[in-house]
Amino acid sequence: MARYNFTGEFSCLLDAKNRFNLPAQVRKMLSADASGTLVFAPGFEEINLYVYPLDEWFRLTDIFKQFRPNDKKAQIFIRRFVGGAHTVKMDAQGRMMLPRRMLDKAGIAAELLFLGTINKLEVWNPEKYGQYLAASDQSLADLVDDIDFAGISANGNE
Repeated sequence: MARYNFTGEFSCLLDAKNRFNLPAQVRKMLSADASGTLVFAPGFEEINLYVYPLDEWFRLTDIFKQFRPNDKKAQIFIRRFVGGAHTVKMDAQGRMMLPRRMLDKAGIAAELLFLGTINKLEVWNPEKYGQYLAASDQSLADLVDDIDFAGISANGNE
């Protein structure tokens, strides 16, 4: 199983058919296990999209299969998150196309900002991402002070 470590920010533009070329730097980070396929899902912030390589999406949804079928909140979550997802296979030129409903959800009209967040990517409207960061009242130093790193090991096995 592939281990992803998405890092960095990458921009690309939509064409008139809602297609974009996935940045080459992002393509290089994808495992062969993803088969050139990404799953775009609603972001928890509700103003962006989460993007998972297909193999990582399968790993994630396997975890969701453990939810009890009578857990109403879990089922609503699955309907909104998994049901709201869209699978896209890259063409030979590295192009992908998203449905307008997904672009509208993230407020994307022309430019997409891909943001690496370790096991997934996020897609933002660059302006909305700037507003999101500006609205946060915590600096990186503040966040480091507030996050409990105790019990987290460098190899992730603890």
